[in-house]
Amino acid sequence: MEPSQDFLAKQSQKVMTRFGLEPIGSSPNPHHTLCALKG
Repeated sequence: MEPSQDFLAKQSQKVMTRFGLEPIGSSPNPHHTLCALKG
């Protein structure tokens, strides 16, 4: 079962903050940002 979008957004924001990057919401393509972080 996939996590809710709200949960993913909150988790992503925590990760971005940890890396000292801009919040995911500021990216035109959040999924691309996540993929870039995951490598």
